[in-house]
Amino acid sequence: MSTRQQLIDQAVAHMERATWAPERWAEAIRDGYKGEPYRFPVTENYKAQQTLWQAVHTTDPAPTPQPTPPPPASSSALLTRVRGVLILAEDPWPALQSPGYYKLWITADPGYAEWYADGLFIHAAKEQGRWIEAWCDCKADVTTPGVGTSPQSAIAMAERHGLDAWSGEGEVDHAFERAYAAGARTMVVNLGALTDGQRARIASAEVCVTSELYRNKEPGKQPDWMHVNPGVGGNCGATYGSTDEGATPLTMHDYSDCYVAGRDSMYCGGKPTPDYPTMP
Repeated sequence: MSTRQQLIDQAVAHMERATWAPERWAEAIRDGYKGEPYRFPVTENYKAQQTLWQAVHTTDPAPTPQPTPPPPASSSALLTRVRGVLILAEDPWPALQSPGYYKLWITADPGYAEWYADGLFIHAAKEQGRWIEAWCDCKADVTTPGVGTSPQSAIAMAERHGLDAWSGEGEVDHAFERAYAAGARTMVVNLGALTDGQRARIASAEVCVTSELYRNKEPGKQPDWMHVNPGVGGNCGATYGSTDEGATPLTMHDYSDCYVAGRDSMYCGGKPTPDYPTMP
């Protein structure tokens, strides 16, 4: 069955093939043509009108909703929390254009407080029904300011804004240890930078993580969960560029060979960020 727009396009095509203006065509129907009744049903004018009439009285079916990502293989609440996450820093508002199943981790780094302190973004995310957590790099503790953000900052942010939870980071082993000591059981980590004991906590799923897959820093890098799969929810990519970090700007296309919707996550600090509306 043709859609409304397809019928309109067909009507235009018929009218483009017509050789008489509508007025002359109507006169021929009324007065006849060459002394005989005008055989108007075979004309392009008539076909255009009939098709346009059909278009006006056609209601297109409702658009097919976007499919919901498949449920995770495990029902673990911790694994669910580290799947389908957008990790946000500055300018978080565009992330609300992403598919609604993405969870949001917002930074507790005081350097980005201007984006979150008033609570407006958090309120908007909650209005969308999003799961939203505080997150920080856990590279500092309360006694060593200026070298990162302490887990206590994320805990305080989660409590202050009534967030669903907080998560840590294990980009280096001491950050993982600080996060773990503070109670974090969900993190974004660099598996290769952790100790055997820390990876063992992931292998047992005591700690569940999304595993860094930063192709902007390591072009062509392939997923490697280092045999700790039970506690790995998925991969975490990044698209930002940075001269200081030797990071090349990317797009989501650069992860198309391995990105699984509903499982994998993206770090969205820096620029460019992923194209949120078109994310899988």
